[in-house]
Amino acid sequence: MLPHTLELPPDRVLTPHWRCREAALEDCGIGLGARQGNRNALASLVAAAGLAAETDQPWVSFSRRKAWYQARGEYGDLTYDNVIAGMKEGVEAGLFDEHRALPGAHLDDEPRQSRFRATPLLIERLGDSRFRHLRPASSIVMRDADGRPVDFRETDRTLRLRREADGLNEWLGSMRVEVSPDASPEDWQRTRHHLKGRKVRDGRETWSCVLPTPTPHIIRVFGRERWDCHGRLYGWWQNLSKERRGELLINGEVLIEPDFAMLHPTFLYAAAGATMPRDVYDTGMHERAHGKLALNVLVNCRGGLRGAVDALMWRDDWEGSRAYTEGLVEAVASLNRPIAGYLGSDAGIRLMAIDSGMAVEVMKRCRKADVPCLPVHDSFLAPRRAENHVKAIMADVLDAARTRISQGTSKTSFQKGPQEPRFGAAAPAASPLPAPSALAPAGKAPARKTSAKKAPGKAGSRPVQASRAAKASQALPVAGEALPGTWDLTERTLALREDYERAVLARHRKVAAGAASGWGVAPTASERRHDLAQARGLAAVMADEEQRTGLCVVSGVPYALSEEAKAKRAKRMAPKPRRPLPKPRRPSTFWAKPSAPSAQAKAKPQGTLF
Repeated sequence: MLPHTLELPPDRVLTPHWRCREAALEDCGIGLGARQGNRNALASLVAAAGLAAETDQPWVSFSRRKAWYQARGEYGDLTYDNVIAGMKEGVEAGLFDEHRALPGAHLDDEPRQSRFRATPLLIERLGDSRFRHLRPASSIVMRDADGRPVDFRETDRTLRLRREADGLNEWLGSMRVEVSPDASPEDWQRTRHHLKGRKVRDGRETWSCVLPTPTPHIIRVFGRERWDCHGRLYGWWQNLSKERRGELLINGEVLIEPDFAMLHPTFLYAAAGATMPRDVYDTGMHERAHGKLALNVLVNCRGGLRGAVDALMWRDDWEGSRAYTEGLVEAVASLNRPIAGYLGSDAGIRLMAIDSGMAVEVMKRCRKADVPCLPVHDSFLAPRRAENHVKAIMADVLDAARTRISQGTSKTSFQKGPQEPRFGAAAPAASPLPAPSALAPAGKAPARKTSAKKAPGKAGSRPVQASRAAKASQALPVAGEALPGTWDLTERTLALREDYERAVLARHRKVAAGAASGWGVAPTASERRHDLAQARGLAAVMADEEQRTGLCVVSGVPYALSEEAKAKRAKRMAPKPRRPLPKPRRPSTFWAKPSAPSAQAKAKPQGTLF
């Protein structure tokens, strides 16, 4: 068996989305007289091997474990029995070249899985036959933290998401996507089923290989078994470079690709209520491309600044030293100090859920305006004739998203104007008397007429409201200011933990309330514990960062909790006393009393005829 190494190209994956036609299956001489399910599985195996033979990835991985197929109900006729039987028939006919992995090899440090490829005999018998495409059974997919697809429970939310994706796919099915005839032949390569686009980056030439479907089709993929994580739309055209996507045509029209500039930083600055710099990537000391990569890693990684440095050092295409990387990450974090609380906190996967919802909204509005478009995460392929219209739609959707994230960015003001306090009863609407100011002598203020007896409930002073106003007027820390001399690491960590935990608990209550009304799924106990632990870890990271830099990183949170807040926290965190067990009920003795013997009935004399 050939070992799987990093030098070899990765294997393709066996999927049920392509099948060879019945005529091609008969030409191969297999599946004759078999059940329809076996023939469908054989057709998928033949199509997978034939498609892989057109690329530089000739091997197709598949599993020989029953548990793998039991967890994938969407594979249809590709069951364990059908795949194993079809593989055996194909190998015996000389059509497949199979390499089996040892049991448990998928758990090794370098995981291995069984794989197969087409033999020259299969390629010869297929000839010029084309395969047919089968759309996925579901347009929305849920994956776990490791990227494996998992089943999910159908709710009103999943039905709504599925209807949205199915409606977009129905609209995309009316489009025709093709390569422009004016494109240079040196930048494109074609096979019977694949398209290869040339890409040059940093002086290195690579080729992107895509498998176009007969009509455009998208799948929305969510992650970590949560509907508020990831959720982006995926289609075959997204694997092409931006230069090659610009050479595509939709219904024969030339395309442009407008995008949302600095989208995720825009979200974070809106959530922080701060003004975003003109360029969040340019530190002035490093290349802008390096700054962009560093900020993107900071938004999507865990472990704070150190986690971002480690993530960059592990990248294959990163050539900077560790000292340079640390300086780059610190410079980018300093440039974006107002959002330092979100950097290194794994916020990117939730930001993807926001931008994916924006992409769906943009496509729905383009559909209503009869403007064809294809999504590319934070950009869209649309006809050049509708460039201004599409940009206007994108700007409107972005403004609505920013308003939802932070009410401070709303264009509508809800502040009330100043009002004079009312003393006594209001004057009649049409009083025949002149105003009091007209009767007052010059230089003196008119005397206010007060009632001798105040109306009930109209207190002259409000100590409770005054104390609240005094609390609200207290100066809170601002990001970037120097730490005071009374700053203490323990007190600051406790204050940040209190603030982050309250935010997490409020979000849990909101999601649970929505689930109770039929929207979404309430967080489980393990998810609640994980979110609280993540909040505590983030508080410790932010406090350590402030101690290291000597500057405030998180604004709006006091440096230390008040004694009242500490007492409330201690009361909330104290273990609740268990309710006493109810006293055992004394057994009733009424039914245990022996019943009195019934008096014997006197025998009645029997009647006689005499």
